[in-house]
Amino acid sequence: MPVSLAEDGLGLGIMWGTERTQQALREAGFAEVTMHDAARLQNCVYVCRGTR
Repeated sequence: MPVSLAEDGLGLGIMWGTERTQQALREAGFAEVTMHDAARLQNCVYVCRGTR
């Protein structure tokens, strides 16, 4: 997902939060979005399954 203003991105940068990330993934068509903590505290892992 483009997060900068380049190529019609939303301009969110890298600090857009877990709620906005999950919302964007659902809007992209994923039916199930699950967030998991990563080894580094500043990272998250998203598992996206299925499409609507």
